[in-house]
Amino acid sequence: MTGRRRKSSTLGIRRARVRPGAVLLEVIFSLLLFVVAAVAVVGGLNACIQASGEVRLAAQAADLAVTKVSEIQMGLVPAVDTEPTPFEEEGLTDWTWQIVTEPVENNVLELPSMLRVHVIVANGSRNYSYRLTHLMPQEAENPDQAASGSSQGGGP
Repeated sequence: MTGRRRKSSTLGIRRARVRPGAVLLEVIFSLLLFVVAAVAVVGGLNACIQASGEVRLAAQAADLAVTKVSEIQMGLVPAVDTEPTPFEEEGLTDWTWQIVTEPVENNVLELPSMLRVHVIVANGSRNYSYRLTHLMPQEAENPDQAASGSSQGGGP
């Protein structure tokens, strides 16, 4: 029995000697798998960082457009067509805003005439633009017409 055990144990040693490069091959294969996994993780992180930058850019453009629409509604900026104009605020040097207006056809007599106002906010350095469209009542072109129109409703 002892002879058999020795024989089987010597066979195991022979197998290890027959394939001396197997361990090296396993190490190289493990390193290759590790490098592939690391490249995939780094690529995923880069995609996340780039996507977060795009989301931040879109959020900033939306905030700027809503602010400009609010300024129009408050009367600080007239609702007339403009060329691209840079923002005056500090830190917005790459951003421009533009207003494009168009009248809305109104076939219902009782509704006031409306104006479709497009506020376009663009970032030239990142080649990004955002458009916000808002409907507003159209102001009378002549202030005398507005005054006469409001006094026609109730008189003696």
